[in-house]
Amino acid sequence: MSSIACFIEAPATGNTIVNNTFYMAGSAIVDGSTGTVAQNNLFSTSTGQFVHAALYDFHLVDGDPAIDGGTDLGLDMLPDQPARFLGSAPDLGAVESH
Repeated sequence: MSSIACFIEAPATGNTIVNNTFYMAGSAIVDGSTGTVAQNNLFSTSTGQFVHAALYDFHLVDGDPAIDGGTDLGLDMLPDQPARFLGSAPDLGAVESH
């Protein structure tokens, strides 16, 4: 299993790491800095969580708890649609599924 992570070095400040999908991730975001926002990220080791991970389709399958599992940060996740996200809250990860 691979270990995939984001590392924020201590001198860097005011970083934002949101709505990422880390597939086959062995670790989380390592943050040595101040003022970092790290929300709505999805760390997954399960291929069953995605529609077809082998074909790089990282939409979440129906019923996955990560759907609507994020926090509304006021970011526009769907720039080509009037809504910022689909459903009652943003999904965890990089792809809005429903």
